[in-house]
Amino acid sequence: KLLRSVKKTWKNKKKNLEKIATDESGWETLFFNKNTKKYWEKTYPNSEIHGGGKSELKEVELTENIKKKYKIK
Repeated sequence: KLLRSVKKTWKNKKKNLEKIATDESGWETLFFNKNTKKYWEKTYPNSEIHGGGKSELKEVELTENIKKKYKIK
């Protein structure tokens, strides 16, 4: 039941997210939510697991470090 809830939450967030950029590794992605005007980052914090493990989606500020990581001016 929890897994279905998590999947539903991801689907709801995903439909409002616009992909902005992917980092050099290709594993981390920056998104922009058109409705809330906030940035989100999809990462794989347990990347040592086969297939990258479960992804994590978290809200981030568009800091200089994020701009540098995703090569955004």
